[in-house]
Formats: sequence, C-alpha cells, structure tokens
Amino acid sequence: MTGSAFRDFFYNVPDLRELSFTLKASVEPLWGQLCKFVHSDLRSIDTFSIVADIKSVLRFSDRPFAAVSDHIQSVAKIAIACCLFLDPKWLLNVEKVYFDAVFDAYSLSERTEVKTSLRVA
Repeated sequence: MTGSAFRDFFYNVPDLRELSFTLKASVEPLWGQLCKFVHSDLRSIDTFSIVADIKSVLRFSDRPFAAVSDHIQSVAKIAIACCLFLDPKWLLNVEKVYFDAVFDAYSLSERTEVKTSLRVA
C-alpha cells in the first residue's frame, strides 16, 4: 500500500474526516513538507544538513523556527486526534494537568471540535 492510499483512507475515516485540521487541504501541504525531510529532498538540506543537526533548529531565526514549530504542532494535533478516535476514553482517568497539556495542542475552537466529533470522555 502506498502513502497516498493510507492518506486517502485517513481522509475517509468517520469522525476524523470532519475535523478542520485533518482536511486534505490542511494535511497535504504538511505531508509534502515532511516527505522532503524523510526522503532527503536535497532542497531541504539548507534547513537540516544531517539528522544530528536537528538540535540546530533552536538557533533558527524567528521565521524558520516558527515554520518547524508549526509543523510539529500540526502533526501533534493529528496524532492526538487519531489516539482519541481509537479510544475516546484515553484521557478519562488522567490527572487534569496531563489532560490540559494534551489539549493545549489545539485552539479553543479545535478543542470543542475534537471533544464533540470524537466524543471524548
């Protein structure tokens, strides 16, 4: 199965497909950016020359750092939504601090969307 087949499946999963940050128009650009790094697109080398250089992201100027941070944030939102889709009670008995930390990945409107669409307990 190809990456695009997995993404097509993801886009059609009930409940997940309704979330604003999992729409194809949002995920495809993120996927493209991540693939450049994973598949060593030479155009990405000016950002990270080798895997060990990832720590250098902390020395980026504001704009490149914000771009990397946004990608990480977007991936975290999707990963958390997938976990909650598989088990809406995943966070049921965790400490409030942990629960809040997980949902800090989302904006206020996205939190409401996730809790409603995925029936989070």
